[in-house]
Amino acid sequence: MTDNPTEIVKPRAALMKKMREIGLSQAELSRRTGRSVSEICLIVNGKREAKLGVAKAIADELQMKVDDLFC
Repeated sequence: MTDNPTEIVKPRAALMKKMREIGLSQAELSRRTGRSVSEICLIVNGKREAKLGVAKAIADELQMKVDDLFC
């Protein structure tokens, strides 16, 4: 993975699993990352690919590496 913020990464099941484990809703993840609820919903459900910058913001909130959540 590169440091290019426009690189596209796809969600993995680990994202939803981690959110369930820590009790984090899509709405709360949206608030914490500054992204819209609809964008987070689309990413989590695999209907939209996340740009690297968004993926990093999500991974940071979940205290995980981007590679562990997306690939």
